Amino acid sequence: MDRFGISYIFAQTLGLCELIPYIPLLLGLGRLSWAQEAAATAALSKVNRSFFIENKGQWHPDVLYLYRGPGMDAWVTRYGLNLTFIKIEKPTLPLAPHLPLHERDRLEREHTLLLGHRVLLELEEANPQPLTEGLDKKPGYYNYLIGNDPSKHATNVGLYGEVQVKEVYPGIALRYYLAEGRLRYDYLVAPGADPSQIRFRLRGADKVEVQGQKLVFATRFGAVELCELRAYQGRRTVPAQFVAEGGSYRIAVGPYDRTQPLVIDPLVYSTYIGGSSYHSADEGRGIAVDGSGHVYVTGWTANADYDVTPGAFQTTYGGNIDVFVTKLNPEGSGLVYSTYLGGSGEDVAYGIAVDGGGHAYVTGQTWSSNYDVTPGAFQTRYGEGDDVVVTKLNRAG
Repeated sequence: MDRFGISYIFAQTLGLCELIPYIPLLLGLGRLSWAQEAAATAALSKVNRSFFIENKGQWHPDVLYLYRGPGMDAWVTRYGLNLTFIKIEKPTLPLAPHLPLHERDRLEREHTLLLGHRVLLELEEANPQPLTEGLDKKPGYYNYLIGNDPSKHATNVGLYGEVQVKEVYPGIALRYYLAEGRLRYDYLVAPGADPSQIRFRLRGADKVEVQGQKLVFATRFGAVELCELRAYQGRRTVPAQFVAEGGSYRIAVGPYDRTQPLVIDPLVYSTYIGGSSYHSADEGRGIAVDGSGHVYVTGWTANADYDVTPGAFQTTYGGNIDVFVTKLNPEGSGLVYSTYLGGSGEDVAYGIAVDGGGHAYVTGQTWSSNYDVTPGAFQTRYGEGDDVVVTKLNRAG
């Protein structure tokens, strides 16, 4: 077990509520019916999970609070922030109409993997016993009743909209909170305190780079950004940037009034894309980034309410399985465009690339005789099997 009991923490990740359809497999209890799974998932989808869960003994004592975001668990610890990125990897299976749904279900369950990548934002030379406080208490609570030893149960576990870890450095606190469904954290620098004390490492990242105002680190699932770095006093903005020093990083701030409080505010970039149904899942298979930082994602969906944008190439779901192509702005806060691609059969995409002009190139397979093809293209007739498709979209999708 490494620092913070990460082996234990990740094992706990496998059994929590976001993975309800997989709990029977993990615990050996026999499987839920699709109706039960759908009901459980529908109930969970209506719950606002924008909160931090306190640790009342259900996790390793170095953990203070947990926030469960889209594809990411953020563990607030005594020593920093542990970001555990999670991905359910489903096998690439034939999706031809002749394969019965129950057979797809069986093969998918037998070969599905739960993957993770942990990156620890570890504060250097910080106070190992900081004071903590949960703020904005929510009305609900969790119970952790694991095993038959009541002394190991945790009940009435509080849920909070904000967490403050105080005196991580002399005169400096960390504030963790959620804004528009995104994880944010602020360094709160008291008057007279020295922000140059703030130093950290990103342990577990494959690669780390400072890119302007961003600190970008690589995981097995792709790049993650600590971005939108800003510092301010009231309405006055103070220049700030990440600086690399050896294997550590600090935040350099420009001149400011040291008799007044200072707030330093980065953002952890992450977002949901998809529709509402678990059984009709959204599957991301390809991602690309252009020179301006726009993110392009492709895959397939069986959701009629997948997020598509007005004026996109195809705004109506084809009724079976469709390709999707989604372009996000550089901040991940909005859609530039999002479209379906597909006909009345099954259509899937596996890869995407972008050229210097912002055109997106998507490749995959189709079982639709009425997949959209363009006049004069190399092959305009469906081959009566599983045909390859290559589709180019303009900048506006």
